[in-house]
Amino acid sequence: MTGTIPFIQDLAVVLLVGGLAALVCHWLDQPKVVGYIVAGLVIGPNTPPFSLVVDEGTIHTLGDLGVVFLMFSLGLEFNLRRMRKAGATAVVTGTMDVVIMVCLGYLLGRQLGWTPVESLFLGAIICDSSTTVLIKTLQDLGRARERFAGSIVGITVFEDMLAVILMAGLTGIAVTGQPDRGAIGKTLAFLTLFLLVVVVAGLLTVPRLVSYLSRLNNEELLLLPVVGICFGVSVVAARLELSMALGAVLVGALASESRAVQRLAGLFDPLRHIFGAVFLVTVGLMLNPAMLLRYWLPIVLVTALVIVGKFVNNTVGTLLTGHDLTSAVQIGAGIAQTAEFAIIIATLGISLGATGEHVYQVGVMAAVLTTL
Repeated sequence: MTGTIPFIQDLAVVLLVGGLAALVCHWLDQPKVVGYIVAGLVIGPNTPPFSLVVDEGTIHTLGDLGVVFLMFSLGLEFNLRRMRKAGATAVVTGTMDVVIMVCLGYLLGRQLGWTPVESLFLGAIICDSSTTVLIKTLQDLGRARERFAGSIVGITVFEDMLAVILMAGLTGIAVTGQPDRGAIGKTLAFLTLFLLVVVVAGLLTVPRLVSYLSRLNNEELLLLPVVGICFGVSVVAARLELSMALGAVLVGALASESRAVQRLAGLFDPLRHIFGAVFLVTVGLMLNPAMLLRYWLPIVLVTALVIVGKFVNNTVGTLLTGHDLTSAVQIGAGIAQTAEFAIIIATLGISLGATGEHVYQVGVMAAVLTTL
């Protein structure tokens, strides 16, 4: 029992401070996302005089649960029909954005005096926008069902898939100095097989199962099996070295084909609110004011590149795929940020010994700033 006390203490601190920050943002008519990230900064290990969180690892694990619940909720709103409608926009705009941002990031890294591999990692860090942060903000603003929101989610989910493939290539470059075609091919094969199996098998089973469980008129019997399926598919995706978020959003989209989708969404809302808030607080925990001062110029340049580059890329891309100017500008503005995949790729560079600490700090700081 004694070992659980620090965990309960950390969770209490995260939820209390996060809740207070969200309340302040509500009073100021600002998105609660900002409050959660600032709360993480306040209680984190890098803000004097001491950290209010004892075991950051456990909190980050709970944050991963938040990603799963947020992405499942996203799937419930962004169903398969909306995915099909966003298909052309997602493929064209997402591909264009990722390719251009990788190139721009590489060029900026070289101008900063970084090695070619570090510069390539910088391009990868800034190429993918955050689906999780976007959907949380759109839900908070009550705009998740608007047309431009569907296109935003489609583009960012497709960018997530491209980022997974890019990570396989970066791993080969970090280890051997050149792209590992075998690793890239393996990732593509796993991704294709995963999508085919989950979508085909899921369409045959998940909507029917949810409909059957809903007829039992027992919320517990409806919620627990669906949560189990969501985690199970997410784990399979992670085991295949894909994204847990991809698995969760697919299960949510499949469950949305059931007539009980609104009831299911209501049951998931408390989980999404609690663990989604924890995830965003964990983003703030990684803020380091001292590093912000030390590397302020690269951070400013990378942040500006993300905001301007992604805004232009996605506005132009959506215009080319038939959107009107207003929708294109909304989509471009919404996607002009990075978050969880930037942090994942920055961590990958450190773990492989391919990048220095400065690349990690600049990448994470730029991700947090663009999120704010």
